[in-house]
Amino acid sequence: MNIKKQIKKIPFLFVPIRKILQILDKFSYKFMKEGTKTTLYFGRIFKYPSRSSIGKLIKRGFIWDGGIIRFYAKILPKDSIVIEVGSNIAASSIVISEFLPNSKLLLIEASERYFNYCKLNTNHLKKENRIIDIIQKIISNKANKLVKLQTNHTTGTVLESKDGYGYTTTSSGNYETETLDNLDLKYNLEEINLLKIDTDGYEIEVFEGALNLINKYNPIIHTEFSPNSLERNHKNGKDVLISLLKEIGIDTFYIHELDTGKYLGKATNLEEILELKGLDYYVDIICATPKSRYYKNLEELYARENYFKNNWFKFLILICFKDVLNQLGILILVIMPLYLISNFKVLLKFDESRSKLFLI
Repeated sequence: MNIKKQIKKIPFLFVPIRKILQILDKFSYKFMKEGTKTTLYFGRIFKYPSRSSIGKLIKRGFIWDGGIIRFYAKILPKDSIVIEVGSNIAASSIVISEFLPNSKLLLIEASERYFNYCKLNTNHLKKENRIIDIIQKIISNKANKLVKLQTNHTTGTVLESKDGYGYTTTSSGNYETETLDNLDLKYNLEEINLLKIDTDGYEIEVFEGALNLINKYNPIIHTEFSPNSLERNHKNGKDVLISLLKEIGIDTFYIHELDTGKYLGKATNLEEILELKGLDYYVDIICATPKSRYYKNLEELYARENYFKNNWFKFLILICFKDVLNQLGILILVIMPLYLISNFKVLLKFDESRSKLFLI
């Protein structure tokens, strides 16, 4: 018997519990003062809201999105131009700046709460002239309209209904929208190497407003993908997003686990993505259009990763017994000549009539 399937048949048992937890969460947020905490992140002071799950994980030594960013940073120029939509408290922005040490970043965060922390935590990058700008707007498919952003302790998204599935709203506010295509014209960007999107279910609108930008620059795209989050604002949201990406020209999706960054596998359609992880989850998708100069690089990079994934035991033996194998190699190099000399009799004969040396 599949227990998970049986549980899903009786969701009415869990709905009241979820509602109670949401009410308690809102109550604590409203009446209990939230403070600012600090920790070290890449050797620098990093500030975060005391209830932020991202901040708590960083305090415990977690590098946010580090496993994924480290991966594709291998093929990106060190002076890449990066756009990050949904920068939050700049946890992954800083990781990008570390792995791409001469990069310049255009950071976008709508929530005032997270926007202020984003500015604080990237102040050192601003002093180094590595911040193009930090923008407090919602990136969407149309500019200059007001939409409601709803946030919880850790993140935020645009929700049509106040009680989206699995989302506890602690605050909300109206914010102005902008499109990535407009920002490209405004800042007159010469190149975009990486486009990173993390908007908790609002990715469809972001991509719809960035079609010209993607077609023009063909960057590596790093986007979050969560079927449940996408369903909050769109019926069959997961299908809509993948269809939109395929219309852009993307034919291969490289899937990473959200928390660990672990590479799960390659997919070419929605069904294959769901087979890798299931329905109720968050994953990160890395992709590029076939026109991108990084398309082949990504293909080769993930082919190597897949080979390592399937042959990890061989690599483990090589790592564990590296010194033994090195010593054995030296021993063979020393013994081999002695072995050859002792096993092959070399007789030199001098033939006076021919005056030649012969090997017998």
